[in-house]
Amino acid sequence: PEVELSPQNAYIRRRQHEMARAANLSSYSVGKGANRRVRIYREE
Repeated sequence: PEVELSPQNAYIRRRQHEMARAANLSSYSVGKGANRRVRIYREE
């Protein structure tokens, strides 16, 4: 399953990706503009 985080600015999203990677999780961004957010998931 994926966890979708709340919309954030580019700096915060970048930090969220870094934190996900540090926890051995994968992530990607979805949405456009002010509604862009990060989804985090575990690789199987």
